[in-house]
Amino acid sequence: MRSPATAPLEIIPAGNTLGEGILWDSRREVLWWTDIQRRRLHRYYPGSGAMQTLDTPERVGSFGLVAAE
Repeated sequence: MRSPATAPLEIIPAGNTLGEGILWDSRREVLWWTDIQRRRLHRYYPGSGAMQTLDTPERVGSFGLVAAE
């Protein structure tokens, strides 16, 4: 039995072309991801619903978090 086709569901209104690399930052309680095609890095604060978009000079295929010194 085939599942019915569904339209993409946009939970966070980010307008991504190719959103990938979702990463949860437990220290800051922030969700990070990249939009590879549009060269953007997104940061979403679930507690407040605020989102920040950072433009990057190149496509970001992957990223990681490091502890501050």
